[in-house]
Amino acid sequence: MRDKICEITMENALLREGARLAEAALPFAVPEGEAGSAAVSSSTGTQYGLARVCRVR
Repeated sequence: MRDKICEITMENALLREGARLAEAALPFAVPEGEAGSAAVSSSTGTQYGLARVCRVR
């Protein structure tokens, strides 16, 4: 349960950062995308990866 909460917290942080950049009318730049993709899931121990961080829904 604790691991899932940590993973959701990280996902929310990434979403907030994406929203902040979108509100500023700036696209993700390379540094932001790379930083987000390097984040590691506490429950799986794997990196989120660029495709997951920059996925458009």
